Parts: sequence; C-alpha cells; structure tokens
Amino acid sequence: MSESLIDFPSAVTVRAMGLSHEEFIDTVAQLVRPHIRQGEQCDVKANKSSKGKYTSVSVTFVAKDQKHLEAVYASLHDCPDVVFML
Repeated sequence: MSESLIDFPSAVTVRAMGLSHEEFIDTVAQLVRPHIRQGEQCDVKANKSSKGKYTSVSVTFVAKDQKHLEAVYASLHDCPDVVFML
C-alpha cells in the first residue's frame, strides 16, 4: 500500500459535478453524509456553470484515513447523476 500525501485525520473537500437539476445538491450531500461520524460537521457548497447546464457540489468534512476517503469517492462514483469528481 502506498503512502498518502494527506496526513489523516484531515479536513478534505470532495467535488462532484453533474447536470443541473433541483435534486442534485441533495443527492450528493446524501451520498456523503452517511460516511461522516455522528456529531461531526460537513460543509456543502454548490455552484452552477456559467451557462447553468452543470452544477458542482463541494463537500468538506474530516476524513479519518485513506479508506474513509476512498469510501466517499466510491459512493459518488456509483451514482449515475455524478458525471465527474475531483
């Protein structure tokens, strides 16, 4: 297993992008929230593209280790509404 460039636990921001529709922001938040320990905070921010076709949702939370972060990305990856992740 390779070493991570992140010192855990660490605040991280994951970003998911998809076509703009009313539920996209809630969808991304609902995919990430089960991975956040009860009582811990997460910050959700959203921005639409200049023409409004796409929405980018950023979620900032404390990742406890690399597996924790990978689990969040796996949940986002499995969602058909998410077309790109950072």
